[in-house]
Parts: sequence; structure tokens; C-alpha cells
Amino acid sequence: MSAFAYRYVGREELPARLTEFDLRQFFQLTSADIAAIRERFRADRFAAVGLQLVCLRAFGRPLDRFAAVPRNLLQYVCETFSAPLLSIASLKTLYQRRPTLYEHQQWVKEHLGIKPFDVTSQAALLEMLRVQAAAAADADELVTTAQRWLYDRCRLIPGQRQITDMARHAFSAYEAQMLAAVNRAVPAATLQHCMESVRSPRADGSATHLEWIKAPSRRNGPKNLAETLDKIRYLKSLAVHEWNLDDIVLPKLG
Repeated sequence: MSAFAYRYVGREELPARLTEFDLRQFFQLTSADIAAIRERFRADRFAAVGLQLVCLRAFGRPLDRFAAVPRNLLQYVCETFSAPLLSIASLKTLYQRRPTLYEHQQWVKEHLGIKPFDVTSQAALLEMLRVQAAAAADADELVTTAQRWLYDRCRLIPGQRQITDMARHAFSAYEAQMLAAVNRAVPAATLQHCMESVRSPRADGSATHLEWIKAPSRRNGPKNLAETLDKIRYLKSLAVHEWNLDDIVLPKLG
């Protein structure tokens, strides 16, 4: 699935304004949705349940009872059921009773085939994050990966804090593994020398050696090729090519 298809996955609230394109692309009720809602609920509940359905389908998370809903989405859902236009106030009024909200959300989850985030799915998610942490640039990337993984498997996406904590734990655990691999491969004295060297300023004073190494080449050409070769020679002077870092995946070595 393309990244665009996940545009709203993991969101906890709607944007203040919803474009007509996004409304048509991500928040539409099917004929089967409409028929099922009409069969199950009374008329004054149609629009509210419809809102819960389109938002859960787009987010992978349920819509909160106090969520602000863009006017064009309210209008679309109400017109679909030939119902009076809801206001934010009337939506809050409808869900003053929590059992009503829970009833709607539970029905929508069953209608969409979305399963709960239970112990089994949590264990599977943790294992997936453990594997993906090896290639992730940061914990935020793992959060996005986790949300999409759950969405594709029709699992309810848990609260943002819970999923962020899981991603951070997986990312930190892999960083600890990398540090252990470096400590096994590089003697402490050698590592100390390297740290002092990369933190030291270059002869021209333009940057530290670490900043210089990390700076990408701006364009192809003899000058940049020469600088790249200088960087390789500098790293070889630290004997980094002799270190056995096979336990660390290639993307992390960059």
C-alpha cells in the first residue's frame, strides 16, 4: 500500500478543515455501511454512527466524543441519511452517556472487522518492532511503522502514548545492542582515541572531523570526489576498516 493511503492512519483527531478530495478519498460511506446502520440503529443515531464508522476506517482508532468535526464531513454524513445537520454541540450532547458512545464504537468495530489490541497482537507487534528497529532512523519512524502494521491487520491502534512507549523501547534496545557490538569489536583505548579525534576541529577550523564526515556531498565533480577520498583516508587512519561490526546492520553503520 502506498504511503498516501495511510494519510490518516494513527490520527487521534480530525484536521480543522477537511479538503473535498480527502473527504471523497478517505471518509465515504458505502451502500453496505448505510444499509447496516439503518437496520441496526434508530434514525436519530444514523449520522453519529456514520461519523464513527468513517473515522475509525480512516484512523484505525475510534473518534472521541469531544472531537471537533469539519463542517463538510458533518454535512456529508447528515445528507447521506437525510438527517438534520448536526452541530458539534449536538454531537457532544448525544454522547453525554458513555454507554451510547461505547455501543456505537463497538458496533462499528464489528462491522469493519477490526479486532482488539490484545495480548497476542501486542506480543506480535513488539517482535515486529524489534526487527524493524535495526533499520529505523528514529523512534518516530517505528511509531509510524507500528500504526500501519496494525492497520493492515485490522487491529485497533492503541493510544499514542502506549504505541510511542513501545517504539522507544524497541529503538533503545537496538541502540544498546549496537553499543555492545562496538564495545566487543573495538578496544576501549582505541575507541577513546577515535572519539577524541572525531570531536577535534579540522585544521581549517571549519568544523569538527565528525561534522565534516557527516556532511553530504553537494554535487558530483572532481572537488567532491577528492573530499570523499580524504574522508576515506581519515577513517582508515583510525583503522575503522579493521573493526568487525558484522552484528550491526549496514544502514546503521552509515
